[in-house]
Amino acid sequence: MNTIPSPVKQDDNTNRQYLGEWCGNLYSVYWIGKSKETRFQVFEWDKDSSKWFEKYSVSASKIFSEFPSAVREVKGNLSEYPTAVREEMRKLTYNYHILAVMSGDGREEPAIVLAIRGAIISYNFVLDTVQMLLVIPELQSYVSQLGAFPFMGTFCPTSPWTSGHS
Repeated sequence: MNTIPSPVKQDDNTNRQYLGEWCGNLYSVYWIGKSKETRFQVFEWDKDSSKWFEKYSVSASKIFSEFPSAVREVKGNLSEYPTAVREEMRKLTYNYHILAVMSGDGREEPAIVLAIRGAIISYNFVLDTVQMLLVIPELQSYVSQLGAFPFMGTFCPTSPWTSGHS
């Protein structure tokens, strides 16, 4: 059995947020915090070379600035903490969960779909736009416990049903 390598070196500034498939493509999304800029980096697995390559990179503030409900308030005085701890706490100030990365296979534009407090949103990588997909007022907490599981099957029988009666 072979091990799939990580697309980025794991350190204090990186955190894998998502690993999933869309239309036959495997994606891994990392939250990467460097200096004052925190980004989502989307990697796609290349089946031919068996390597990850960076597909998209987007500023987290670009996505969340339009949806203040996604920002978690950090209470207390952070200046008393060491710099590394402050950076980690800053990374935790967004309340979201990645539901899917859509590859843009011709039917739709490439996008990342996120659940935030009260809504499901998408960020279009090509158009650089954020769109509200669905408002769910009940979705105020437990955002991190959501999941999305694409169904790749059919509810139709694969062969005609016969009762054995003529």
